[in-house]
Amino acid sequence: MEQMAFMQAQQNQILQNQHEMQGYYHRWESSEEHRQQQLDNVIQELGGLRLQFNNFQNYQQPPS
Repeated sequence: MEQMAFMQAQQNQILQNQHEMQGYYHRWESSEEHRQQQLDNVIQELGGLRLQFNNFQNYQQPPS
């Protein structure tokens, strides 16, 4: 009987740990999605700045 209680306690602990790990994973996953979105935004912004710089170089040449 005592062994059954011990096994039940172990099983409860395993389920609790599993639930906790799922929580950590979901938080990591959402922070990773956020990081990727920030990276995409930076890349898009850099692309826009490069276009502006190229336009500036092409059209702001001093008269020769």
